[in-house]
Amino acid sequence: MKTHAQQGHSRGAELLVSILVRYPELGTLTIDPETASLRLTVLVARALSEGEQRELSARIIESLDALFTLTQVTPRKREVSVMAEGRVTAISVTRDITSISREEFALIVGLLRELFPNHLFVDRTQETFVDEDLELQEDYIEEMLENLRAESVSTNLYAFREGGRVLVFNK
Repeated sequence: MKTHAQQGHSRGAELLVSILVRYPELGTLTIDPETASLRLTVLVARALSEGEQRELSARIIESLDALFTLTQVTPRKREVSVMAEGRVTAISVTRDITSISREEFALIVGLLRELFPNHLFVDRTQETFVDEDLELQEDYIEEMLENLRAESVSTNLYAFREGGRVLVFNK
């Protein structure tokens, strides 16, 4: 029989895998139990200037704030980090687990698809979903988010893609 901590750990891992499978544009996901936050990272195959980085960060925050207003959510944490290294730019969004929603993943990925249609690193080895499957996958993500909020995770979880697979580690 699994302990409460083990259930939270495995459900956290299931959530990360589900999100990465659903959104092939996301490169990594991290759950930090100390800050009760989830960080997602997307890679863009283009170095953004400092001005472009500031503009992108402001646009993501503005978009999230609009969603929060519409859904009447008051986030405890919402941070955006944009960092260029060589010819790649990493975009990270950190949100508190208590108020993050599945709509935010769609919003962030949709915005980045629009802004960088030919520059996002996308895992094309993942299966593509038909509309019915997408809805089921999104419902499952929402259910897993609710479970994570209720049970909490006691260890850091880190999920990323490698060779067409999603790997999850506890740090």
